Amino acid sequence: MKKATTALLAAALATSAQAKELDASNPVAVDIGGYAWFNDLSGDIRTDIRDDDINTRRQINDSATSGVFYGKLEHYVWFLPNLYVAQTFLNHEARDVTGSRVTLDYTHTDLDLYYNALDHEIAKISLGLGARIYSGQVQSVILPDSPDINNVLPMFYGYAQFNSFVDGLSLNIETLIGSNGGDDNYDYRGEVRYVTPVSLGLSLGYRYLDGKLDDKKRNVRLRSDQEFKGVYFGLSFHL
Repeated sequence: MKKATTALLAAALATSAQAKELDASNPVAVDIGGYAWFNDLSGDIRTDIRDDDINTRRQINDSATSGVFYGKLEHYVWFLPNLYVAQTFLNHEARDVTGSRVTLDYTHTDLDLYYNALDHEIAKISLGLGARIYSGQVQSVILPDSPDINNVLPMFYGYAQFNSFVDGLSLNIETLIGSNGGDDNYDYRGEVRYVTPVSLGLSLGYRYLDGKLDDKKRNVRLRSDQEFKGVYFGLSFHL
């Protein structure tokens, strides 16, 4: 037992020594990266056209590869929040149950300010608030035009990193939850990441996004309820 305890303490100290300390001499830490998300789409699109009294609902399914890019900026000024920015290019060209083509663009940007509630050599927990900004579109024969998706949701941001006793190897979990009227987003991802001695990170993870959007423009109401889920492979660089 004593030998095991000594080994654990030595591993913890080694992990701590590898971590970058933020102080006046090292005031900023930057983490930039991206990943390819192999995601499956399932859900439905509902439209209400008031002038024509038309109500439709179409179920859609599809698979695609989406690109995600992100960046984090942390500093040693304790009373100022850190910054997290991410861009998800989420495009699908699917077929509904009738065989009609539906183009769904759920592209969105995340802007979050957060604080590190816990910053230890073994674990790190970050909590914050921000916004998710959609900049997409829906195209379908059931729609009189192609309405833009430009919804904005306030979001809760949570991130946890659990370091192993192998230098550079960690388990990371990210949560983004937001709601605004009829819009609801629940976005979770978990990954195993290894950072090499040259600060290059390799990650393998899984992301699940449940996105409900309710958009009203002129006489058309568009309600979209979609699930995106799948594995991803990523690269990152730490400065």
